[in-house]
Amino acid sequence: MNDKEPIARLEHALEQLGAEHEPPRGWEARVLAAVEPKPRRRWWWLAVPALAVVLAVVLLPALLSPRPGALALTIERIPGPTRARGDTQVGDRIHATARGGAGHRAIWVYRGETDLVAVCPGGTGCSASGGALALDFALDRIGSYHVIALAGAAELPVPHGAYDEDLAAAMAAGATDQRQVIEVQ
Repeated sequence: MNDKEPIARLEHALEQLGAEHEPPRGWEARVLAAVEPKPRRRWWWLAVPALAVVLAVVLLPALLSPRPGALALTIERIPGPTRARGDTQVGDRIHATARGGAGHRAIWVYRGETDLVAVCPGGTGCSASGGALALDFALDRIGSYHVIALAGAAELPVPHGAYDEDLAAAMAAGATDQRQVIEVQ
């Protein structure tokens, strides 16, 4: 045996030390591939047409259905034969028109809060045309005249002459209203 043989054996054993813990070939490429960010799936591109379909189904019927316009009350003063000044006076006539709103419409006129002086429909001076309701009436006494236009999907209640009670009944029936007060001197 040679003096160098044990040393060579030892050197060879030291070289082999940890060989069983050596990573396999190509390990670096596999690790880098595993930690590399994966391309995102573009799933959201399916959400855009789906959202468009949902919006069309929900909004299209609402947009295409005929909706009544807002209730509007216009009042035109027709001066009487004697005019002392520019204020509304006894003898003047009023032309009230109600347009828009849901299905049923009405115009009620009260002098003060307890005297129902004109009703449309059903009263004198009332006419309906082109989706509007019109009422002509004379201002025959001094006082405050409350002109109320009502609209509702359901039938409106019949007024009985008390401003607050009649208006409360109309609101309970789901009516919308427009009001104007005319001061007659």
